[in-house]
Amino acid sequence: MLRDLIKKEMLDNLFNLRFTIALALCALLFTASALISSNNYLQQDRAVRRSQEFQREAIKDYANFYELYGGTISVSRPVSPLAVFFSGNVVPLANTYFVFSSYVVPSLRSSFWKNSLFELFSLVDLTFVISVVMSLVAVLFSYDSINGERERGTLKQILCNSVPRQLLVLSKLIGGYLSLLIPYLVSLLIALVIVAANRDVMFSPTDRWSLAAIILTSCLFLLVLFSLGVFASMLFRSSSSSLIFLLLAWALLTIVIPGFSPFAARMMVDVPSEAEIRRNDREIAKLLYAAVEKVNRDIKTESHELKRIANKEFLDDVIRYQDERYKYYKFIAGKTLQVSELAQSIARISPAAAFSSAATTLAVTGAFFERHFLGALADYYQGFYRDFVYKKRLRQAYYEIDKGVFFTHDQYLAEVKEMPLFKYHFPGLAERIEAALKDIITLIGAGAGLLVLSFAAFRRYDVR
Repeated sequence: MLRDLIKKEMLDNLFNLRFTIALALCALLFTASALISSNNYLQQDRAVRRSQEFQREAIKDYANFYELYGGTISVSRPVSPLAVFFSGNVVPLANTYFVFSSYVVPSLRSSFWKNSLFELFSLVDLTFVISVVMSLVAVLFSYDSINGERERGTLKQILCNSVPRQLLVLSKLIGGYLSLLIPYLVSLLIALVIVAANRDVMFSPTDRWSLAAIILTSCLFLLVLFSLGVFASMLFRSSSSSLIFLLLAWALLTIVIPGFSPFAARMMVDVPSEAEIRRNDREIAKLLYAAVEKVNRDIKTESHELKRIANKEFLDDVIRYQDERYKYYKFIAGKTLQVSELAQSIARISPAAAFSSAATTLAVTGAFFERHFLGALADYYQGFYRDFVYKKRLRQAYYEIDKGVFFTHDQYLAEVKEMPLFKYHFPGLAERIEAALKDIITLIGAGAGLLVLSFAAFRRYDVR
């Protein structure tokens, strides 16, 4: 009996005009998204490769460590191969970060006022198509599942044939959901074929497994929206009323909540203003100015030993200044992370935001990637300037006074092959899944809750 009911439900949907429209619309959007995103990804990847080559050439221009201390090293943010499908907040041109001798991540200043969730929809990628378009299609497929049958008079006929109510609801959910998956999976297959035909796009095994996890998560997301539509069709007597309710709910869950959550998070977290950041910068910089003035006075002495002591103290002051700078930007990074995590927690009320977060996390293109990359960049800064330049080379240059060499060019000569270059390694599959687990659990909980509500509501549903 269940098979016959599912078959009937699927045939009703397949021969409905909305199925044809949904299939044509999805095929068009998925095809356009694959073509546009592939081109954007290749442009980003080429820009990153050029920037990395420029970074290697720029380091060679620093003939000594004294110049390196006062200069900068540019680091390009790499692009995940899965950005071809889920671009997240990756912008069309590759971002470049400038690592200074006294800065951890200078770009953190502007990140307080950046709405990362809005940027999830900056391009018509699969994140946008699934969370916005497919969610709307799920609503249109399910808004009249029950009350539509009642208005046509077929619901009472079905129940008069001794069909259990729970079995009827189950057939509506399974048959309607499978009908919804057909245009989605067919269109997704077209997009996968288009990208696979491009030999310049290479996926690692981790990327393939991550893509499979994203597809399963998207199916779970569509189940949540479809279950919401079925439940709404039981709450309202007329299909037009349930459609209006679902369209309002769709706008709230898809647009309003994800857009409002970053602003709400920034109001709840005490974030330093730009003026406060600049004022603290000046206060910390006074440490360096004082050290420079002190060493300039002390080295005027004729005593070789006093010069050695003065330069030792100056190096200690520089390292102390650098430590204060590092602590300060670590504090800013912590505030940024706090705002981002709070915004994600608030937005998680929306299934669309939960799916977008999970998809971009698994694809390593969203806020998770930003935090992971900035953490790696901070580690590079710490290891390069502190351990390589300050502690190993400059300290050695200052203390080799007994050899009769003092502040000479030869003391600062650097072998380029010893200079560490920044190398970013994308997180593994387990780390990606762990980071996306909260969003996936949220979708599972929402889907299970709506299914239970649907079965419970139909037990008391008046079919007259």
